[in-house]
Amino acid sequence: MNCKTIIKIFLCLTIFLGLETFLSAQQSEEDKKKAKQLFNEGVSYFSAGKHAQALESFQKSYKLRPHWAIRYNLGLCYKELGMYTKAKEEFMDFLEEGGKEIKPATREEVENELANLSGIIAVVEINVNVKGAEILLNGKWIGNSPLTDKIEVDPGSHLLSIKHKDYEPYEEEFILSKGERKSFRITLMPLQKKEISVEGGEKSKGEIKKSKGKEEKPEEGSKKEGEEKGVKGVKAKGKNSWALPVFITSVILTAGSIAAGSAMFGLAVNQKNKLDDLDSSRANGTFDSTKCTGLSPDDCQNLYLRERDDIISKGKLYANLISLYAGAVFIVPAIVAVTKGKLFSKTKGEKEPDELSLNLKSASLITNKTNGDMILLISFTF
Repeated sequence: MNCKTIIKIFLCLTIFLGLETFLSAQQSEEDKKKAKQLFNEGVSYFSAGKHAQALESFQKSYKLRPHWAIRYNLGLCYKELGMYTKAKEEFMDFLEEGGKEIKPATREEVENELANLSGIIAVVEINVNVKGAEILLNGKWIGNSPLTDKIEVDPGSHLLSIKHKDYEPYEEEFILSKGERKSFRITLMPLQKKEISVEGGEKSKGEIKKSKGKEEKPEEGSKKEGEEKGVKGVKAKGKNSWALPVFITSVILTAGSIAAGSAMFGLAVNQKNKLDDLDSSRANGTFDSTKCTGLSPDDCQNLYLRERDDIISKGKLYANLISLYAGAVFIVPAIVAVTKGKLFSKTKGEKEPDELSLNLKSASLITNKTNGDMILLISFTF
């Protein structure tokens, strides 16, 4: 840190301490005293190279006694922490709010800082093929398509997410270097309607059939009558002893899938909370003070990005597992419905089966290359 930077901070301190008369009618003596103390702490931390602690002290001081002069110090702290877009915002607010009260030399210094930041901050342009899609960057909403403005971001790793109720969601992770310009042209794919169909046996003779636009009446021995006789036959003769165990097993499997899915949902929510806590600790400087001791700003930024990527990867895994368990919840009841139909849809004159054979034909796990979702496909025959 150069001497000019330290001198500018102390100049801001001098301006800040000269606000007694202006603020006395609006703030209590206790608030003014606390604000001074926090400001002095911020200056001491910054001089010692503890930029995260300095940022926190300046923010608290500004909250108690807002003044444009403190924004210069906030900008310097953000710059040292590698949060260049935030630094630019503070320097711009400093120039706008300070106006003619800013000395020419100080204004020139801040303009030079902004010129340096323009060569560091990366810029992305996002174009989507549909209107009204939600666009999120690192989990934060930045607007709906079409975006007319380019987005300024810090160098490093980022996650782009795009959502629309009628289209498949889109996600992409990317890394930007200092001053890089990147353009995205995203094509969203329409949602595919998914239907699960299970082929049953032959229709019972008691069903109403349609032929050439005419309805035929059920033959003697209606479906309902056949069902009732089939049920009585099972109970009276004691055949199909496997029916009850199959039904109970399917209920247990369904309940197990729901329980496992709930557990995965809890883990996914936990990962989301971890991500929010990590971003919050990075913003308020806690991350830097606890994990970046002795690290350069770039190394600290890389450590933060690695931890963030790890949390996001685990969250995706849990979300995919939830999808698999949810699929099981629908598939198992479908199998039960068919087996029950085989058991109880027997009509008059049909032979009562001694056992029901359910054969798994194929099972495959497919990964969606666009968003990483996993889809379980199962087919079976009776």
